[in-house]
Amino acid sequence: MAEIIVMPKMNLTMEEGVLVEWNKKVGDSVKVDEVLCSIETEKAVAEMESPASGILLKIWGVLGERYPVTTPIALIGQPGEDVSVLIEQTEKRIAGTKAQKPTNEITVAAPAIPSEIRVHAKMLPKVRKLVQELGIDVAALVAFCGDRKITEEEVRAFQETSPKNAATKVQIDPRDRRVRMSIMRSTIAANMSESCQKTAWLTNVTEVDMTRAMEKLNERKDEKLSLTALIVKACALAIKEHDIINTVVDGNEIIYKANINIGVAVDIPGGLTVPVIRNADTKNINTLTDELVDFAAKARQGALTQVDLTEGTFTVTNVGMLGIEFFTPIINYPQTAIMGVGTVSRLPRYLDDNSEVIESRHIMKLCLSYDHRVIDGAPAARFSLMVRGLLQKPDVIFE
Repeated sequence: MAEIIVMPKMNLTMEEGVLVEWNKKVGDSVKVDEVLCSIETEKAVAEMESPASGILLKIWGVLGERYPVTTPIALIGQPGEDVSVLIEQTEKRIAGTKAQKPTNEITVAAPAIPSEIRVHAKMLPKVRKLVQELGIDVAALVAFCGDRKITEEEVRAFQETSPKNAATKVQIDPRDRRVRMSIMRSTIAANMSESCQKTAWLTNVTEVDMTRAMEKLNERKDEKLSLTALIVKACALAIKEHDIINTVVDGNEIIYKANINIGVAVDIPGGLTVPVIRNADTKNINTLTDELVDFAAKARQGALTQVDLTEGTFTVTNVGMLGIEFFTPIINYPQTAIMGVGTVSRLPRYLDDNSEVIESRHIMKLCLSYDHRVIDGAPAARFSLMVRGLLQKPDVIFE
């Protein structure tokens, strides 16, 4: 019996997906659990396995197009099976969905000019028409030009200098290239905007002498231990003593999370993703390193699962390998803090209180961004100082 293949809901938050690649073509044989196509979600690009066996009889899904969850994208049936009626019904359903799909274009009517303002706005009819076409606030225009007859030149000058218009006007050059945001990029944009709008965030920067930690890593270089794993472990141990850092916001409530689940930002083509190391405080450096390596490989392959990407309580983002000294990471809302990690540099530092002994040291900056609605400056500073202390005397981290 023929089965309609629909755009799957690949995670709890997915509402639509983009077809990236078809692994089969019409007429090909398909088995259950065989990879049918690749789909881009807001999290990553993932492979879709076929829910049915048979012959791929019809493909409706167009590469590069977005489809809401449950939209028919293909049809699998048996050789010689009559599916003409099913195809007709499905295509009517698809056409109905397209007809109801809201347009991305928004038409904004020019604001009506109140009669009391119109009396005081002195301008020729053609100038008034231009004002209406440009959607200019007449009251603001009058305030800008004063109580005199407003000219076309003044209208255009106001249009160019108005902050509102300057913010929304996009100058397009014929050589410019317009690219639609991917679902992942759109999701990142929405999440970053939400975080900036809903949190009162600021960043504390702390200098760390990583000399001893780097020596320990070099002593165990055959194990290929990760510096990021070292920082994750230090943060996890410090969180145990500073539980305000391990919180999320739910409306007007602060939720102190029982588990210390640390997300680690991973750079992938087209964006970034944040897989989560669960119970990071209970794992040694070797295990943390293995998980980070595994996550990086899965992220590049688009194989991260919903379980890999959820339930984080704190985030670490390391851009040190790119030479960045310090930065202001944006909180992964609704979490309340994120630790940014800068590069490790060889720098001269005084080693004694009398400022007489100078030595070359491995120096790194830790950048803790936190939500000041929840975390005050002093607790944030104490947390950062404990992380610094653990990294500067790292024996407990390497246990």
